[in-house]
Amino acid sequence: GVYTIFGHTYEAVWIIQAMLLGMTAFLMFPISKVFFREEWNPIIGIVAAFCIGFSPDLITVSAMLMTETVFLFLVVLGIYYVSRYIEKRSYLCIAGAGVALAGAALTRSNVLFILIPIILFLWYHKDKKAIITFLMCFVFAILPWTIRNYIVHGDIRPFNAALALIHVGNHDGATGELIPNYPIPESIGDHTLLSQLEFDKALRDVGIAYILENPLQFIRLTFLRISIYASIARPFAFWPHLHGIWFMITATASVFYASAMIVLGSMGGILFWKNAVLKKTKEKALLLLGFLVMTPIPVIFLIVETRYRF
Repeated sequence: GVYTIFGHTYEAVWIIQAMLLGMTAFLMFPISKVFFREEWNPIIGIVAAFCIGFSPDLITVSAMLMTETVFLFLVVLGIYYVSRYIEKRSYLCIAGAGVALAGAALTRSNVLFILIPIILFLWYHKDKKAIITFLMCFVFAILPWTIRNYIVHGDIRPFNAALALIHVGNHDGATGELIPNYPIPESIGDHTLLSQLEFDKALRDVGIAYILENPLQFIRLTFLRISIYASIARPFAFWPHLHGIWFMITATASVFYASAMIVLGSMGGILFWKNAVLKKTKEKALLLLGFLVMTPIPVIFLIVETRYRF
């Protein structure tokens, strides 16, 4: 779409992604106001926006042709609409959340897990109409792509062909991270003769079989992936275009940023929960912390890269 309007120019993509990152940071302010209602002051919103807008990792990735920038914007937009629903009980807002998160799911399907705390929150408040509205808008938003995939491939695929990652992350020699030259099982045969979906299904089946045959190895790899996900010693800096002093600057900034987000973020989560228990706002705290918990779950069983924790 960008290339159709502006021609095949990377500069247009960079400008749009910079704007998306700016809007993501901006949305942090009103979101924080809803979730920290009792303790909120403008400094909290400014710091929250600063953590996004001046993140060395997010600035780096927004200068690349990768999915993270648009994915993060859509996720945060969805959470913003959820926060607006909490404030106003507007079904239009919960519908907006469904559409925004559907767009995020079409970008990276692991966002499906974020739907769980939202649905549980609505169920707790006995708002069945909101649940139906939310799910219907989500389904209708992904329906055109699902229909397109069925027409083209004859297969119901509402999202992407990523189930092959079950094998990519779980095999003899797996490291917990993405290995570009992962082994192709001999049982598949000549994989060049398979379509993408056939290849995806074949690797998925091999991966599931490996997990069932090697449960202890799968548990070991899962704990390894969890440690990679939470490691501050894995900066977002190992890219071909970074050399010398620029690599050192990017790596150092990334380590400091990851340290602040993981250490201070964990402490903040604990304090937020304690305050919520005292002030009987546990359901709101559980919703916010639910987003945090659900983010790593889809990837720690497959593969983990530094950018997956954005």
